[in-house]
Amino acid sequence: MARVGQFLGPTEVYGAPLAIAHPADNNVAGSRYHPLLLDPKLNLDEQQMSDMQQQIMELFRVLQLGRDLPTP
Repeated sequence: MARVGQFLGPTEVYGAPLAIAHPADNNVAGSRYHPLLLDPKLNLDEQQMSDMQQQIMELFRVLQLGRDLPTP
């Protein structure tokens, strides 16, 4: 039987669970921010969480660079 229509290839990464693309509880904040930033006791707004997440990622990248540099 011939295939009819347009086929653009896979729509998801092979073997990746669909929960990565769309969380089951529809809460995408957990995938965007470090879990410690989601603590309600901190009383952070969206902008503060974004700024702190950016700082966390910058520190993480610095640590990765330090780890990956060859030692003399």
